[in-house]
Amino acid sequence: MSGYPTGVAPNKNHLRIWFMYVGQRRWEAIGVADTPKNRKMAGELRSNIVYRIKTGTFDYRSEFPDSPMFKNEVGSSKLVAIRDVADLWLKLKKPDWANSSYVTTERRVRVTLDIIGNGKDIRSVMQKDLLNLRIELLSGSYFTGRKMNIEKKGRTAATVNSSMADLKAIFAFAHGNGYIEANPMTGIKPLKKSSKRPDPITREEYPRLIAACSTHQTANMWSLAILTGLRHGEICALAWEDIDLEAKKLTVSRNLTPQGSIHAAEDGSGKPRHLSDRRSR
Repeated sequence: MSGYPTGVAPNKNHLRIWFMYVGQRRWEAIGVADTPKNRKMAGELRSNIVYRIKTGTFDYRSEFPDSPMFKNEVGSSKLVAIRDVADLWLKLKKPDWANSSYVTTERRVRVTLDIIGNGKDIRSVMQKDLLNLRIELLSGSYFTGRKMNIEKKGRTAATVNSSMADLKAIFAFAHGNGYIEANPMTGIKPLKKSSKRPDPITREEYPRLIAACSTHQTANMWSLAILTGLRHGEICALAWEDIDLEAKKLTVSRNLTPQGSIHAAEDGSGKPRHLSDRRSR
């Protein structure tokens, strides 16, 4: 339009601007008279809004609280705590997961939301808040252990990616159900995982480890773990029916979870481990 900056238009002797938001063109009146000076100001305002949308720092409600976009919104002034939305998401997803997966995810979400603030209005969370959260998860200090008395600093990229994946799912759920207008997780990519080389026990270290075990049964457990590569829960769930001494083979068909429940193998079949093959490597 001649005489008007991009995205600026007249509106009954006043000015309004448009910009793309969540894939839609949005028009907003800015309440100033249509003068050359105000046209320039409106163009600068619009450019600033476009930049903030692009960088994930634009808060639509704060910028245009009287926007028609919120006119028919039910209970728009009521705070929607991020913890409440997360709890609802966990409740609805629980039937899809094994109990151990649910407990792990719930614990991880609880830690993440403690950093964000459980009572924070989910509509006020912006992309910059989530990027700051990722930095805190990656390099911040925290306490762990049964008594939460062991202080550690920093988490692996894989652990941080799991926490951010939880948030991505929660915000997608919130967006799909109308709690938020846009997903602040959009554009946040997973961290590149550490390329740190594994440091497995060596052939020279193995006999020293076994010799240092306090009991014969403890030595047996470590021998089984190292020779087969079984997980902790798989070892704890083994029964004599899983052992074939003649064939020198054991079959993994169950797993003991940290919560003390035993679950069958996810694919419904056992995984054979041939002890003679492992020993000969």
